[in-house]
Formats: sequence, structure tokens, C-alpha cells
Amino acid sequence: MKPLMIAAGLLGATGVALGAFGAHGLPGWLAEAGYNSEEVARRLDTFTTATRYHLHAALAVLAVALLGRGKATDWAAKLWCAGAVIFCGLCYALAIVDGMRWLGAIVPVGGVALIAGWAMIVAAGCRCCEKPSGDSRAERLEQEQVRLEELLSHQQKLLADLNEALTDTRSGVDETARQQLAIEQTVKRLVDLQQAAEDHPDERPPHY
Repeated sequence: MKPLMIAAGLLGATGVALGAFGAHGLPGWLAEAGYNSEEVARRLDTFTTATRYHLHAALAVLAVALLGRGKATDWAAKLWCAGAVIFCGLCYALAIVDGMRWLGAIVPVGGVALIAGWAMIVAAGCRCCEKPSGDSRAERLEQEQVRLEELLSHQQKLLADLNEALTDTRSGVDETARQQLAIEQTVKRLVDLQQAAEDHPDERPPHY
């Protein structure tokens, strides 16, 4: 589950729905409620502003859900969600409900949250552009040196094992050659004995 993507979807869906209501249903509802044209225009302007910021926040949160990496971007999305709920929600209330003028003092809190979200994006961009410090570079170089030393040690061990295997192979080849030579000499002696027996057959003793 991706909470930020769910939040972006909810913000987008409610923003579109409220925008449609503000464009088609709200003007007639305000006129029927007995507001004069000037008050209707003022309330519609407040509602439209809330819808605009509502949808902007939804798109921004969606972008972070798809592309964001790191705590800074996550905090930016959370601040946009909070800002959309506070700023846009209170603006909707001020545009529709009477007797809630005191909510106007809380609306800037939502605006500050929206601004803080964009500030977190700036912070995330600055962190991506930061060059690693000297200590970090030294630590990485030391780690690379250790890794290379381990790799060299491993290669040396492999070379030693290979030399040992070659020595064993040579020993086996020499032993095989010696055995073959002994077999050839034995065969040669047998052939010589057979040839000598054919050239000088034994005389049989006389029969009495």
C-alpha cells in the first residue's frame, strides 16, 4: 500500500468533485439562499481559490508518490496534505456556511503548511546538490582500499590454489609416465624371454 498515492487520489477526486459543484451547483444555491450578487461573487471566488489550491496539492502529492525519494519529499507531501485540508477546507466552509468568520484566522495556518511543503522540496534539492565532505570522501577511500586489499588477498589465495593444483597434476603425470615405462620394460623382457625360448628350445630327456 502506498499512503501518499492514496492521499493524492483522494485529494484529486474530492477536488474535482468540489470544483464541479462550485461551477454548477454553488451559484444557484447561494442565489436561492438570498445572497446578493456581490456576496455570491465573493463566496464563489473563495470557493474557486480553495478548489485551485486543492487540485495543486493533489498533483504535487502525486508527483512525490511517484518520484519522491527521501524524508524531505515525504514531509513535503504530508505538509501539502495538511495544508489542503486546513486551507482549502476552511475556505470551503467560509464560502458555504454563515456565521463562521472566525475561521478566517485559522486559514493562514493551512497556507503556511502549503508553503512549508514547497520549502521542503527546496531543501531536498539542496541536499541532492551537496558535495560529500572531506571526511565522507576519506571514509569511502578507506573502504575502497580495504575492499581492494580483500580482493587482492582472495586473488593471491586463488593463485596459490592453482599452483598447488598444477603441482599435483605434474606429480600425477610423472607417476603415470613411470608406471608406463615400467610396463613397457616388463613387456620388453617378456618378449625377449619368449624370443629366447623360440631360438633355443629345451631338449627333451630320452625315454627309457
